[in-house]
Amino acid sequence: GGQTAPHKIGFRQWRAHAKACRIDVERTLNAVADTIERLPDAFADARAQASKQDENRLQREVDARAELTLRHINVRANECREALRR
Repeated sequence: GGQTAPHKIGFRQWRAHAKACRIDVERTLNAVADTIERLPDAFADARAQASKQDENRLQREVDARAELTLRHINVRANECREALRR
């Protein structure tokens, strides 16, 4: 799709990638949309699981980083949902 920076890859690039690889475009976009829907909860679950482990001795730092990551995931998920509606 011409874009290599992960935070800049959008549905236009996924469409171009699918076409270039001769993959069904709608199937590709549906897979991306499904991942977008699952990622925030999956990340939150992983975060909760990690916080229960004894090895996690830097809990405050991990929580701060995880919170920023989760916010970013949610912002990108919302952007992608909007793009799908267009």
